[in-house]
Amino acid sequence: MTQDPGNPYSPPVAAVFDTHNAPAAGAFIPNGRKLPAGNGSSWIGSAWRLFRTETLTWILIWMVFALLVMVAAMVPMGSYLLPPLLTGGIMLGCERLRRSGMLEVGDLFSGFRKHTGPLLIQGLLYLAGVFVVTLPVVVIAVIGVFAMSPFFDQSGGDISLLVALLIALMGLLVLALMLPVMAATWFAPALIVLHDMQPIDAMKQSFRACFKNWLPMTIYSLLLLLLICAGLVTCCLGFLVVGPLFSISVYTSYRDIFFEE
Repeated sequence: MTQDPGNPYSPPVAAVFDTHNAPAAGAFIPNGRKLPAGNGSSWIGSAWRLFRTETLTWILIWMVFALLVMVAAMVPMGSYLLPPLLTGGIMLGCERLRRSGMLEVGDLFSGFRKHTGPLLIQGLLYLAGVFVVTLPVVVIAVIGVFAMSPFFDQSGGDISLLVALLIALMGLLVLALMLPVMAATWFAPALIVLHDMQPIDAMKQSFRACFKNWLPMTIYSLLLLLLICAGLVTCCLGFLVVGPLFSISVYTSYRDIFFEE
């Protein structure tokens, strides 16, 4: 605290700094940094703190997001092209909330203002990745069913058992092969809208960041799975909290991995 030297009877005055308007803290780290496993849980904690500052707004944002994605799923490729645009808006909303303490439902659409093209390209690249991963697996599964069916016919076995087994195995294989595709797209919207990166560069950096942080990402994913289960137990009402937390935690994990603060 300081006091006016010209008036000894003046009350002391404390210096006050506006933290809401503070500039971005820390230096950006290309490709991210490697973090300890425990940071995976801190991302959800940080997301919760951002969620509490604008709880109602976040719930409204997530409800609009979910509704638009469901509508987009009725349009060919809509479920691949729209989510990156909306996710980019959420990343911009998180950044605005962190910097200024303000958030609006309209922030959900801020990804359309400047980065529509790059975000659409990222969605198309994700679609291409899904196609490359799933098509060979489906072909192998179909060939396997036709190749094994004569043996089941001769033995009198039930071919539905074979089909069920193949579906389970192929599902696990697709999940394993999709992990690199998901890693490449996880932080891509944030890198595109907050750093003006091109889609391929953003996806490369996202993949490298996820790869070097596979352990905290695993812990983070398990905690998210528990939250999803909790949301199901509450007759899906819990998703009004879990949904926004998931979206915000993508931003908080991005900040933790890509910035030295």
